[in-house]
Amino acid sequence: MNKKNQPVDFYGAKKQQEAPFFSSAILKLTEYCNIRCTYCYMFENPHEHSKGFPLRLSDDDAAKFVERVAEYIDAKNISRFRITLHGGEPTLWPIDSFEKLFRRVEAANIQNRVAFSMQSNLVQLNKDLFPILKENMCSIGVSIDGPEVYHDSRRITHGGKGTYSKIIKNVDWILKSEYSKLLAGYLTVANPEIPVNEYLDWATELQPSKLSVLWPIEFNHNNKPSDGRYGKWYSELFGEWLKRDIPSLKIRYFQETVSTMCGSSVHGDSLGVNGLGMVVIDTDGSYVHHDYLRGFLPEIRLHRSIKNTSLFKLEEDSLLRTLKNRMSLIPDECLSCTHVGVCGGGFIANRLHGTNVNFDRKSIMCEDHKMYFGTVRRLLAAYGAEVSL
Repeated sequence: MNKKNQPVDFYGAKKQQEAPFFSSAILKLTEYCNIRCTYCYMFENPHEHSKGFPLRLSDDDAAKFVERVAEYIDAKNISRFRITLHGGEPTLWPIDSFEKLFRRVEAANIQNRVAFSMQSNLVQLNKDLFPILKENMCSIGVSIDGPEVYHDSRRITHGGKGTYSKIIKNVDWILKSEYSKLLAGYLTVANPEIPVNEYLDWATELQPSKLSVLWPIEFNHNNKPSDGRYGKWYSELFGEWLKRDIPSLKIRYFQETVSTMCGSSVHGDSLGVNGLGMVVIDTDGSYVHHDYLRGFLPEIRLHRSIKNTSLFKLEEDSLLRTLKNRMSLIPDECLSCTHVGVCGGGFIANRLHGTNVNFDRKSIMCEDHKMYFGTVRRLLAAYGAEVSL
């Protein structure tokens, strides 16, 4: 762990420390899902750490959540607080519960200071939900894992059938409806088995062509991946994406890698040294750790709830404070690395080891990261871009 008194001041680090402790929330509406993903850390995990939680968030707890957020953003003078509706599968929450949630936001007079989004597998389409989402400007991200044959090997129904055709049918309905602007993009998990040209051909056909390509959450020092597969795949995918130069094809991780190397402090959790300013609320109203940690250590608990603890009080939690100050988490062995300002020691989930949550080791995927970041630097230099970090 970095114990130096004067750590390197990477872009945006000081600004992040001065920002409000929490700037976003994940609100889990359900603890059950209508499909089975082979890699799911929630329901396919041997520990099934969703056990013990109610299937649905109650309306009373949803109301208390709004109250906690309202008092927090009022006191902190926060102009924009992001709330992601999550699950399980969030669209399985009752329609009248959605209506009550949004009405309470309006009653608290914070509707202009919160930005709602929802992450859905979109296997089922409840058309009655969309007028509510549109009225409250709640965008939708769709989880989908590449071309049909690859997607259907990973994201299946409880009966073992593929889900791709159902999702695309529902996406088409949205795109042809008055709700098309709600569709924010697609979330995919990296799969080195997909040839990069096939993946990009598929991605280009999506509407809108906006994707997030996630590093796998399940790998850590207790569960090691095959060496180099992901680094090679990300490197080849980035190179081909850059070569094709299709302005409409936006791959968030690639865009954020480039902008971070060029000095931006705005990026997602898998890059840089920005603190994790996110609070997660489960279906019983309890505050829980991010799934990055729960997938590794299912029994980890915060032992606090929206019923009895404000967000101000939650700020005092020692592990949350550690995660907020990610500069302190950079391992000593990473400080001399060329990529440390972009990598920050690696994605939190991939650094875990042993039987407790600690971050004194670099990412188990370090060599994959080096391969990818090295490729990006080399190609940017070839294009004459000035890399500052």
